[in-house]
Amino acid sequence: MIQIIDDLETISQLEVGTLELDPEVYDIAQQVRDIIDALEFQASKQNIKLQLPKNTTKLF
Repeated sequence: MIQIIDDLETISQLEVGTLELDPEVYDIAQQVRDIIDALEFQASKQNIKLQLPKNTTKLF
């Protein structure tokens, strides 16, 4: 219930233009590597190979 109220407050702030964002550095390449690591075992059981080029920092 509290999450719904928080979400409604955020939507209201978006609508009136008072929502303040705090930008931060985010390493999406690392996130993709972590997801592949987490899913690799399940994928291999179904003969699916997950791979990402070694130099992923230039992709994102």
